[in-house]
Amino acid sequence: MALPVFVLWNEESTSHLVVGRGRTEGTKKRSPGRSRLVRDVAKAMTKVMGAGWTELTVPPDLAGALPVVLAAAQSPDPRAPLSLEQEVLSYGIACLFPRWNKFARVRTQSTKLVRKWFHLGGAAFAVRTLSRAVNLRYAGSWQMTADQTLNLKAGSAFEAAPLNATDIDHHKRDSPAHALAFRTLRELLANATDTEYAEAVAAGEVARETASLTLRAWLTFAMPTQSAWAARDAADMLKRDPVPPTYVLLMDAVPDVHQGVLMHSRQQRPHHQALNALLSHHGEEAAPALLALAKQAGADKQHLMYWWTLDALAQLPTPEVAAFLVEAYAAGEKQEHERIAHLFEAAPEVALPALQSRVGDHPTLQAPLTALLRANPALDTDAAPLSREEALPPLLRTPPSGKPPPAKDWELGRLPQLRLVGSDSVLSPEAMMTLGHALHASKGERSAALDAALQAIEPADRVALADTLWKVWSEGHSHWVIFLSARKWLGLAQGLLGNDAVAERIATEVGAWSGRRYNQGKACLVALQTIGTDGALRQVHVLSKTAKSKGIRKSATQALQAAAARRSVSVDALIAGWSAP
Repeated sequence: MALPVFVLWNEESTSHLVVGRGRTEGTKKRSPGRSRLVRDVAKAMTKVMGAGWTELTVPPDLAGALPVVLAAAQSPDPRAPLSLEQEVLSYGIACLFPRWNKFARVRTQSTKLVRKWFHLGGAAFAVRTLSRAVNLRYAGSWQMTADQTLNLKAGSAFEAAPLNATDIDHHKRDSPAHALAFRTLRELLANATDTEYAEAVAAGEVARETASLTLRAWLTFAMPTQSAWAARDAADMLKRDPVPPTYVLLMDAVPDVHQGVLMHSRQQRPHHQALNALLSHHGEEAAPALLALAKQAGADKQHLMYWWTLDALAQLPTPEVAAFLVEAYAAGEKQEHERIAHLFEAAPEVALPALQSRVGDHPTLQAPLTALLRANPALDTDAAPLSREEALPPLLRTPPSGKPPPAKDWELGRLPQLRLVGSDSVLSPEAMMTLGHALHASKGERSAALDAALQAIEPADRVALADTLWKVWSEGHSHWVIFLSARKWLGLAQGLLGNDAVAERIATEVGAWSGRRYNQGKACLVALQTIGTDGALRQVHVLSKTAKSKGIRKSATQALQAAAARRSVSVDALIAGWSAP
C-alpha cells in the first residue's frame, strides 16, 4: 500500500515527505551501481571546487581527511572503502560551503550523498554520517571566503566523540540541504529490510544520547515508528517558549495527540501542514483536541491558527465536526467558507443534516446547502427528476472526453439546473459534466453536435448558465488568474449560450474595461460575433464607438467589418439594416 504524503515547510522551500514506516508498492527498489553513486558525488563536489580549497582550514580531527576528499573528487575510485570523516567533509563541501549560492542546485546533492552512504555503507552508516554532517557548520558570517574555518565541536576521536548538544541554529542556506538529506534517509528506511531498519534505529539511539534537540527531531522524522523518541522530543520542545519550528518533524510520530496540538498552539507562525501530519497518524481521534484548538483560536482572533485548524477539521467527517463547521461557516467570511466547503464536497452525507438543521437560523447557509444538493441529487428528496438517457441529445449521452474545464470554473453546485425543452426533467450531474467538457473544448466555436445539445435546453436556462459563468469569470478579475488564457473559455462560452440580453450585458461591462484587460475584451467580441444576431452586432458597433480602451474600440471596428463582409454588405448598409432599438 502506498504511503500518504504531507508537506513540510522550511525557510526556503516545501519538501514532500513520505509518512510512516513500511514498504511502498512493489518490491524493494534496486540500489544504483556503486560506480554510479561514487561518480555522481564526485561530480557534485568538483562543480563547487575552485581556487582556495588547498588553504581551507578544518578541525584537527578532519585535517588529514581533507586532501583525500579533494583528490577523490578529481579521481573517484569506486572500490575505495567509505570513511566517515571523508564523507562528512564531502557533505560540507558539496552542500554547505558558503560558495554554494553560486550553484543553487548544489544543495540538492545531499540526496546523492545519503544514497551513497546507505547503499555502500549500510543504514547504520548513513545514520551515523548524517548525524555528524549536520553538526558541521561554518564560523562567522555566511558570506565567508574559501579560507574560513570549518567549525566542529568534537573530541580527539572523531567518530567516537559526542555530538554537539547545543541546538543547531542553521542559516537559511543550510536548511534545504538538511531537509532533502533526511527526507531521502526516511524514504530509504521505509523500503529497508527489518534488519537494516533495526540497525538504523540502534545507530539513532546512540546519536540521540548527546545530540541537540534539533538533530533529535530530524532523527525522529527519519524513523517515525519510534514514538518514544517523539514523546521525549515533544516534551523537551514544550519546555521552550516559543516551541521550536522543528516541532513539525514530530507531528506524525508523537503518540499523544494533545501533545501535538499543544506544540502547534504555541507557535507564533504555525506550519500550515503540521496538523495534516498529525491527522495521518491519529485520524478521527484528533477531532476533540482540534475542536478545542479551533474554538480557542477563534476566540483569541488568531487567524492563521484558526484557518489552518479549519483545514484539518474539514478532513474529519464526523457529526460533531460537521456541526461546528456549519456554525463557523455561518459566522465566517470568504476565508472560512473556502476551507469549510471541503467537508461539504468530500462528505455531503455528513454535512447535509448539519446544514438542514441550521439553515432556518442562518440564511447564509442556503447557498452551500443548495450547492450540496445540486452536486448530490440522490440526497435531495425534493429534487426535480433527472432526464432519461434516451431523452438526451447525442452529445450528452457520451462520456466526456478531452481536457476537463478547471474545477473552479465548472462547479456543479454553483451552476443552475438545466431543463430539457418541454420537460420538467433536468440534466444529470454526468450530463452536466459532459456539457462542461464540450463547452471548454469548443473554444467558442460552434459545431452541429454542440448546437443540437444546447438547443435541447430551455432558452431561459441557457441564459442563466451564461450569467453564472460570467459571474465565475468576473470573480477572478481582481486576481492575476484572470490573465490566464486557460480561463478565456468562460468568455467565449457566452457566445454559444447567449442571446441579445446577454450581448447587452457583455457590452455594458466590456465598455468600461481598461486596456490592461484587452485580451479578455477580444474574447468577448468573439462571443458577440458568435451570437451573431442584429442585437449582438449592434453592441459591437456600440463598443467600437464608446469603449474606454482604444484597443477594444479598434478590435470592435474590425469585428464589425468582418461581420459585414460575411453578409456581403458594407458596414454602413449593415448598420442601416438594423431595426431601431
